[in-house]
Amino acid sequence: MKPGVGGLNNHGQASLACRFGQRPRFDNKGGEYLKVVPEGVRSCLYTGIGNNIDFLIARATEVIQSKQRFMKSYDLKKYEEVKEALSWYTEHCLESSLEEDLQEFERLYQKIKEEESI
Repeated sequence: MKPGVGGLNNHGQASLACRFGQRPRFDNKGGEYLKVVPEGVRSCLYTGIGNNIDFLIARATEVIQSKQRFMKSYDLKKYEEVKEALSWYTEHCLESSLEEDLQEFERLYQKIKEEESI
């Protein structure tokens, strides 16, 4: 995407308006116009997804520290739900640091799976 378009400044970085939840005019996949997702909806989705990721990271950390060696099925179900929600959010709203946060959980979960196989 060209600088200055779709919420990017002249350095190719997201503008402050974009980072603080205002909708860019164009997406980052060829400049198509984004459908309007109300700011309140975006905010609640972002907060909810972030809270669930924080919960998953805390659970994985707890499992590792307690040497439990496995995560409960409802934690894994929550993980699948968060992945689905984050995918929708990224497609319809904005890309965010939530993807990096989810990757942190995935690294911890991989560590648990490795311990499980010992």
